[in-house]
Amino acid sequence: MTHRADVLCIGHACLDLALGVMEIPGADEKAVAHARAFSGGGPAATAACAIARLGGRACFAGRVGRDPAGDLVVRDFARFGVCAHLVRTEDPTPVSAVFVRMRDGARTLVNHRPAARLAAADAPRGVQARVLLADGHEPEATLALLGTAPLVLDAGSLHEGTRRLAPKADVLAASERFAREFAGTDRPKDMLKALSETAPRVCITFGARGLVWAEEGRTGAMPAWRVEAVDTTGAGDVFHGALALALARGAGFVPALRYASAAAAIACTGFGARAHLPREEEVQALMQQGRLREEDAVCL
Repeated sequence: MTHRADVLCIGHACLDLALGVMEIPGADEKAVAHARAFSGGGPAATAACAIARLGGRACFAGRVGRDPAGDLVVRDFARFGVCAHLVRTEDPTPVSAVFVRMRDGARTLVNHRPAARLAAADAPRGVQARVLLADGHEPEATLALLGTAPLVLDAGSLHEGTRRLAPKADVLAASERFAREFAGTDRPKDMLKALSETAPRVCITFGARGLVWAEEGRTGAMPAWRVEAVDTTGAGDVFHGALALALARGAGFVPALRYASAAAAIACTGFGARAHLPREEEVQALMQQGRLREEDAVCL
């Protein structure tokens, strides 16, 4: 059976436990949680759920364990209407523990996951997608699907998977951390130059400072949207999902970045990675009526 999708997301799925604290505790310290959220997580997995919430057709390919945590991940995909192609294994389902500082949404995350990965043969062959979105955690399966659709790479951190996939990406969507480590510099202009030599379309996100981008010799900066941030967990995942969806719908690169930035801002207004995945009407309303953090914007 063939599934048609706007975006096929490939990568990491896990179970998230988020705890809201006044201050993130240090060594040998204790803290009281004032909020909690329990849901599925993972970069590509949350991106798929965001795409579905925005009205897109999303599929996800990844692996989880044959355990209660894996069952919860499966149910979360069903809750959002994501078509999930999951390999269930005897390895435990990955789990993330997230401490969120409630005054500004800053977070500290610890993830436990098995080292095993999908093989190339595990890549879903029954999905026809307009765009592929990969987070780099399943490089063999991603490489097996190259050529079926343009690849958007969520380059959150520099590791074997993102290093291998970066030269294959049609769109390289990098975090500040990835860009700094990849380029060996803290200067946004130099980061952008280094990444532009790797992929034809590039953006680097700087959180509340917005993003910078490059396409076909053109470069620019884009401020973030002004919202009251509660929790930044998952905001980057929502950004990548919304970016891939906008491109699948035929948007140009810069309009797609603006749309993705608005979606990510809305995601910061709820506690937990999937507590406030944005709906299409919310994104459109923010882009029409919202204000930008222009005074904080990163400069090239």
